[in-house]
This record gives sequence, structure tokens and C-alpha cells, in this order.
Amino acid sequence: MIHFIIPTLGRCDNQITLSNIPASLRKQVTLVVQEHEYDYMLNKYGNESHVWKLPSGTKGIAWTRKHISDHWKGKRIFV
Repeated sequence: MIHFIIPTLGRCDNQITLSNIPASLRKQVTLVVQEHEYDYMLNKYGNESHVWKLPSGTKGIAWTRKHISDHWKGKRIFV
């Protein structure tokens, strides 16, 4: 199974990528968010997809991608 990983910041109410994924595949989607957006995103999107909180202090897309790579190591992912 392929997991779809969507790193997101500052788009709590505008998830264009997620909205374009068919509902039948959304349980394979994980939204990767920073700590300060986690609770909101979990409440808003947690029923249709997974929400994963980055470690505290993670800044920038490069560090975000590193955490994604480390967390899903050995799994089939699409970022």
C-alpha cells in the first residue's frame, strides 16, 4: 500500500491537495503539520485522513522532509 504524505503549513482551511484525492483513498493520506497547527488539523481532518505532528522546533521544508523520510523509512510513500 502507498501512503500519501502531505506536508502543510498555514493552510488549515485550504487543503487543495487533500480535496483532490478521492474519498476512497483519504485513509491512506497523512497530513504532516507543525505543533501549533496540530489540534486544529486533527479536529478538522482527522476523520478522513491521518494527521502527524512534527517534532517540536522543526522549521522549514528541508527538516520536514527529513522527518518524513526517517518516520516512513522502508515504506512506500508519495510526498
